[in-house]
Amino acid sequence: MTFTPAFLDEIRSRLALSDLIGRKVKLVRKGREHSGLCPFHTEKTPSFTVNDDKGFYHCFGCGAHGDHFKFVGETEGLSFPEAVADLAGQAGLELPKPDPEAVVQSNKRAGLIEVCAMAATFFENALRGNMGRTARDYIEGRGLTPETIKRFALGFAPQERRALTDALRGQGVDTKRLVEAGLSIQPEDGGPAFDRFRNRLMFPIRDRRGRVIAFGGRALDDAPAKYLNSPETPLFHKGHTVYNWDKAGQAAHKSSRLYIAEGYMDVIALAQAGAEEAIAPLGTAVTEDQLGIAWRMVAEPTLCFDGDKAGRRAAIRAAERALPLLKPGRSLQFALMPEGEDPDSLVRSAGLEGFERICESAMALSDLLWRNLLETHRIDTPERQAGLKSSIFNLIGEIAHEDVRGLYRRLYLDRFQKLVAPQRSRRESSDRRGLSGRRSGYRESSRGRGAPMFKGGKSLLETSLMRGKNQSHSGEDGSANPENAAAARSGLEALILTIGLNHPAVLAARFEEIADLPFHEGALDKLRGSLLSLITVHQDLDSETLRNKLEQLGRGPELARLSALSWNPVSYAEEGCDHESVARGLHHVIERLRRLSVLAAEVTGAERSLREEWSEVAERRLFALIDELNSLAGREAEL
Repeated sequence: MTFTPAFLDEIRSRLALSDLIGRKVKLVRKGREHSGLCPFHTEKTPSFTVNDDKGFYHCFGCGAHGDHFKFVGETEGLSFPEAVADLAGQAGLELPKPDPEAVVQSNKRAGLIEVCAMAATFFENALRGNMGRTARDYIEGRGLTPETIKRFALGFAPQERRALTDALRGQGVDTKRLVEAGLSIQPEDGGPAFDRFRNRLMFPIRDRRGRVIAFGGRALDDAPAKYLNSPETPLFHKGHTVYNWDKAGQAAHKSSRLYIAEGYMDVIALAQAGAEEAIAPLGTAVTEDQLGIAWRMVAEPTLCFDGDKAGRRAAIRAAERALPLLKPGRSLQFALMPEGEDPDSLVRSAGLEGFERICESAMALSDLLWRNLLETHRIDTPERQAGLKSSIFNLIGEIAHEDVRGLYRRLYLDRFQKLVAPQRSRRESSDRRGLSGRRSGYRESSRGRGAPMFKGGKSLLETSLMRGKNQSHSGEDGSANPENAAAARSGLEALILTIGLNHPAVLAARFEEIADLPFHEGALDKLRGSLLSLITVHQDLDSETLRNKLEQLGRGPELARLSALSWNPVSYAEEGCDHESVARGLHHVIERLRRLSVLAAEVTGAERSLREEWSEVAERRLFALIDELNSLAGREAEL
């Protein structure tokens, strides 16, 4: 269902965000804002603010940010449409009327949910009856308590061919609905429908709201399929659903952890042991949608796979599937169980403590993929090393997010260089004696990296940098200044903070952008955090009062550093300048700082590439980047 902006704004206007959040977080009003301890991470000093006028919350500690709908969605485990429906009810608003076809489909779903609930009750009763003895013996052998059996509504599908079908037809459910719900099978020859599940231990599968939408059944005999799930139905799409979704959501929010196991019994055993924040992917390899479900619960779920070869392969598949979906702060961890163990057996033999010890040493996604690369590639020849490098770039290329992709590239290439350097050094040492007479123009680096060295000991990189320095803007004394870029970045950062001290309302209007800027100066970065925190609460304070409050927060050394940084004075940073001019000037400074940061990163990457493998093209690129960086850093007058 889609919602118009006007409808969403009406909800926001009727519900104060501070009242909504105040039900879960103790908030204290400070000026136009409310503040309190962040509900999304553990902290002792409040860094979480709520602004009713702007309709958002923000945490300066963990970066959590959002509005009414995001807060309800993340704290209650609801999708966006469900959060809208919940808040609309609180605001006394009716949801927009869906189209007629949607009404038909909604009614059909409601009817099928009712049928599934009736089937779950039938299976539970069958488990308690005489026919359920075999299933009860199996459950008791797996160590499940009566309380756990009841909590997960485990049941039994009798051996008889039409036990469930006849029972529900006797309660007025027609065969068509039983087939649509995936409970009965209609033969193609038109014969009588029969039960899909027979002689199986039954696991109800619920949606996020706790409604039964499908079933999984474990065979209690030698049936070809050990586990059987409901087919795809209007209610159930197994790649879009996880087992224990309804119970794990709130538990994960409280504990900030989530385990993804492989099977029903793993999840149930963990819950019985005290770890309710566990889900399973319903017998399929973990899908993108299932990863999305997990990430809505916590930022870094832990995938718990069996300790055999199949479990390791499943872990690699899940890691590779996650790569295109990675974002800052969102990843996976992998806990491989000991050989021959799964979470269920490990909890029964070693308790929850033993399981958690394994999870505490879980591998990061980047480490798991790196280990797999090393296990699948030999590097004893240049050609094989090149093969590994090619595989690294292919893997990294799957990452969609630019920043994450860049950091993976840096991590893996650094590891690659350390890995191949000893072998390359040995090869080059043996070759150097035969090549020394022919290499009159340059010699190899003593580190064996292959970076050309000119006479006099200067590396090609140093020569490149000197050329860049000589062609760039120089200092007042005419000498080359290789620190131009760093000084320029520090100056721009200082200018932004000066604007914030003198014009807090202008800075507050763009505080999200300011908070995300990559500050170079550590002292200024600390000062930025404190200043933004104060400004969101006290936009009406003058410069002197703001400075006093920063002093009280212990930011005296950082303020001194700000004063010590020299920068050409600009009119729009001074007190008394009109709002429009200040805003226009701040925008210009932000864009300049962003461009400088990007160029600095590109120069670093070009330097690294040149060290790894010299080429004329790489050299020219480095020269051009250095020229552009120093040129941009030197244009102070444009501010």
